[in-house]
Amino acid sequence: MLSVNVVRITASIFYHIRYTKVDMTIVQLAAAWCLGIWVAVDGGGTKGQWAAGAVIFAFIALILRDRRQIRLAAVFLAVFCAGGVRANFAVTHINVNHLAFYGNDPEVTISGIVTGQPRVRDERVDVPVQVESLHGAGGVVQAVQGRVLLQTARFPVLEYGERIRASGTLEEIENWNDFDYREYLARQGIYRLMRNPQLVRLERDAGNPFFQAVNALRVRAQATVVALIPAPQSALLSGILLGDDSRMPEALRADFRSTGMSHIIAISGFNIAILAGALLRGGRPLLGHKAAAWMAMAGILVYTILVGADAAVVRAAIMGSMYVLANRILGRPTYAPAALFTAALFMSAVDPFVLWDAGFQLSFAATLGLMLFSSPLSSRTDEWLARHIAGEPLARIMPLLTETVIVTFAAQLMSLPLLAFHFGQLSLATLPANLLILPAQPGVMLWGGVATIAGMLSPALGQPLAWVAWLLLQYTTTLVQALAQLPFAVVDVQPGSVGVIAFYALLFATYWLARQSQEKRQALVLQARGRAAHGAPVLLGLALALTVSWSRTQPDGNLHVAFLDVGQGDAIFIQTPSGRQFLVDGGQFPSVLNARLGQQMPFWDRHL
Repeated sequence: MLSVNVVRITASIFYHIRYTKVDMTIVQLAAAWCLGIWVAVDGGGTKGQWAAGAVIFAFIALILRDRRQIRLAAVFLAVFCAGGVRANFAVTHINVNHLAFYGNDPEVTISGIVTGQPRVRDERVDVPVQVESLHGAGGVVQAVQGRVLLQTARFPVLEYGERIRASGTLEEIENWNDFDYREYLARQGIYRLMRNPQLVRLERDAGNPFFQAVNALRVRAQATVVALIPAPQSALLSGILLGDDSRMPEALRADFRSTGMSHIIAISGFNIAILAGALLRGGRPLLGHKAAAWMAMAGILVYTILVGADAAVVRAAIMGSMYVLANRILGRPTYAPAALFTAALFMSAVDPFVLWDAGFQLSFAATLGLMLFSSPLSSRTDEWLARHIAGEPLARIMPLLTETVIVTFAAQLMSLPLLAFHFGQLSLATLPANLLILPAQPGVMLWGGVATIAGMLSPALGQPLAWVAWLLLQYTTTLVQALAQLPFAVVDVQPGSVGVIAFYALLFATYWLARQSQEKRQALVLQARGRAAHGAPVLLGLALALTVSWSRTQPDGNLHVAFLDVGQGDAIFIQTPSGRQFLVDGGQFPSVLNARLGQQMPFWDRHL
């Protein structure tokens, strides 16, 4: 089955369990570096103090070559101090040349370049701008650095790379209830906010030409998804494929949080594994073994940039690229723990504050859970089943159990404490939700991706493929909404940092004790092998489901009038006996209206 193959690809890329001295040394050095950054940011210390510590411990490591244990300890402490040095250099220093120095002035004019894809929301558009100059009182123009977030009206539509002039009030950023919005934007280098500015468009195509071309491709892909698939399924596919879920209704987003399924919207290792596997398998017959590997690495790079290159995606891209380079090009095995911690080291070297990013933490924890616990749990389950079930039934049950229950549980075991810490909630529906919904997600990405590419070439070519993607997306949203309504689907918890640390300490202590009683396992290398015998029933089932859905949405000769709940305002949907459709009014929230229309209109009809 497709889901089985993708799990195997993911396993092959992300959790080859084999511990060697070199492997563990890399893990320990990366952990020391990240710990140094964490202590420096939270505990303080100057650049000079941390640099002095790094030099002293490095000198001790050099002169004590015969004392291996002391030398290793000195190396780890030197790397720990080097992390503290890097953290100090990353701290933004606010002075008259930085935009954050200015704030709450009644009228300020700034000039700068739109450096990110504007995020379209119901009532506003969030536009990140790299500021070049500030026009103060008396017409004085001063060069400044820093970024500002403009919250503009939906029109005019600004694009990446435009140089603009904006006039308004620079405001300090305020937090939302329990969410530290100020820190969230600060990690992106944004320290000021300007609401409803007066805009003047000065120049187009002022950004980086490569990123501008990639962003234009992303915008076109989003427009294709919206044209081919009704809402809210189109918003979900846009989040899964392109990393932009801004058009998703807040109610549906809350249902994904309540069921612990938000991770399928956020692009991470799962998406990279599917992409790498598809490029490797598809390119090998045409280009050969190594050329297909280079194509896969290039595809991972472009896709990472295309979807916005957030922390979780970059972590997955580094790991996926390391696997392709080492295993497929250099012909050497890769070791997942070392790859994971190396990715953390590289990312924190570029941006130390990525360690505080919730998406990075959750992605790192879930991946580490797969590496550490999926293989031991699978073995223990296999042993237990062997004692109670003999023969062919075991062979049938074990793959399903391993690739659904155990893999899901291993990832959730590591990420649930962080989810509770960051969001103050714990989903009790997450395990059944993952078991029921996760198997459909490879199909969502593959059918949705092919439909989007085909639709960009020809809408008529992409539409039949998009209907298959819609079917899987409809299955996903229906189950999420149903499971979110279960009693006690989500409970409020406040574990605190001490509770999270205590949980992980107990978990790793249990894991370490369990490993002492068994031999270290050899590398686990699973290869994906598609089976045509499994593909035919799946395709037949999809065709049957689409036929039934199509027949149920044909005009029935009656007049239908629906008053849609769009939050505020009126929206009346009318379908005539012949099947023509009219909409009277639409309310104030486009994402809510589109979702309600998606429920009323046939999936194959996109016209009013």
